[in-house]
Order: sequence, then C-alpha cells, then structure tokens
Amino acid sequence: MAQSDLLVTKPGALTCTEALTMNLPMVLVNALPGQERANAIHLQEQHCACWVNRSELVESVSGILRNPQKRDAMAKACGDGPMHSSEEIVKILYG
Repeated sequence: MAQSDLLVTKPGALTCTEALTMNLPMVLVNALPGQERANAIHLQEQHCACWVNRSELVESVSGILRNPQKRDAMAKACGDGPMHSSEEIVKILYG
C-alpha cells in the first residue's frame, strides 16, 4: 500500500483502516450487505472513498488517477479522522 496512489478494494474493515492510516484514497466495489455496505457509505460520506459498481469502476479509477487535485483531496480526507481516538475510547470505558 505504501507505494500506491489509489486502492481498489472491497470495503472490509481492516483493509480500509490500513488505507486510512496511510492517507490512501479508495475506490470501493463489491460491498457485502451489512458492515461492508455501512463502511462504504461512511467512507464515501467522508470523501476519502468512492463507492462504485463494477460498471463504473474503470471510469472512477481513471478519473481519480488523472485528477491529482481530487486524489490529494481524498487523501487529505483520509487523515481528517479524530485525533487521539484511542485515548478517548479508554476514557469512555474507564472514566
């Protein structure tokens, strides 16, 4: 992933989390109902991923790779998550 400009993947939690930590924009495809679909919706709403069907895949990937400003904006959105979230979770759980 470290050498990639864009990740094309199913929206599984671990793969998407790794991409987010690397500020790697994503194109999401083949989401399963349930958690993967929820991941795809959330990541698209945060502007760090595009959720597409197979017929839109080539156009979406090409469009992002040919538009550095869009790719950079998506990468920035990947890093816009809450800071110190693990510390916040500990505070919620343990006071």
